[in-house]
Amino acid sequence: MADRSLRSLVIVAYDISDDKRRGRAAKTLLSYGARVEASVYELWLTPREIEKMWHTLTRVVKDGDLVRCYTVCDACVRRVRSTTLSAPQDEIAFFA
Repeated sequence: MADRSLRSLVIVAYDISDDKRRGRAAKTLLSYGARVEASVYELWLTPREIEKMWHTLTRVVKDGDLVRCYTVCDACVRRVRSTTLSAPQDEIAFFA
């Protein structure tokens, strides 16, 4: 697993109407991180992993699907607020 200092928190959200494509997108994202809402994921990734994830994900989606990917800076990660769920954690290892 890469050093934490090399990883960034990445938030991915999607709106995919087709069940099959939505399932494939979910499976792809779950291989990199954790689902925090039906179509929202928190991933701790290196720059290389971000590119690999994005490449894989863009092969799943089609015209009309919406996927957003946000990389959260270190200063902003420290300011994340959360109710019910815990704040983003990087102790869990996911392997793609």
